[in-house]
Amino acid sequence: MLNINAFAPRIEAAVSTALGMDVRIEGKIGIALIPGFGLSMENVTVRNKGLDVAKIEKVKIGLKLIPSAWFRIEIHQVELIKPVFTIARSTDGMFGLERPARTSGEEIRAVNTISIAQGSLVYIDETAGETIEAGDLDLSIKNLFVSRTNSAEPFRAISFYGDIKCKTFKIYGLTLMNLVMSVAGDKGLFDINLVDMNIAGGTGIGSIHVDMTEPSPQYKLTCKLNRVRIEELLDLYAL
Repeated sequence: MLNINAFAPRIEAAVSTALGMDVRIEGKIGIALIPGFGLSMENVTVRNKGLDVAKIEKVKIGLKLIPSAWFRIEIHQVELIKPVFTIARSTDGMFGLERPARTSGEEIRAVNTISIAQGSLVYIDETAGETIEAGDLDLSIKNLFVSRTNSAEPFRAISFYGDIKCKTFKIYGLTLMNLVMSVAGDKGLFDINLVDMNIAGGTGIGSIHVDMTEPSPQYKLTCKLNRVRIEELLDLYAL
């Protein structure tokens, strides 16, 4: 009998405050009771400084009631279905997802698990004139923490570990296919271990190290390739 959609403005306000961004729920809101108590939201948009950061077809949030005098509720799981993320770094070195710095010493544990199904990501670095794209992305992240940081360095605030599957990954003119990866991040340093991938007609394993602590992000790609077509690799970097 409860009309949960009537609470949409309050939910939007709470999530917007938590993220430091503008969150709008354009679709329906529902209550889930199985396998556990939670909420589902359709057509969610996240904007920051007037620019889209994410458009998500469906969001599922698992909630846990903490026994106390105030009936505190914690988010322990978030599932994003068909999200489209856009992250931009402008020529002045500022990121489009900057958020207000938290109070001194504050550190929060955002969620135990966050998962993404059929997602896509575009990262645009205007300082270097490069674009990184990931398509058909499935991701499972554990122990995501967000801590206090300077708003100009948002990636320093994040720590996590998890697993990623990605059908297409484009970086510096190189296209990798059917990636299976493990990933870990802490204080602006991210390490991605490639368990399996397809490239230039062959297969490979390797690693990607990303350093977001410098004024311009640094990327280091190390690969071991098997049965690749060398002419395809040469074409990628032909002058």
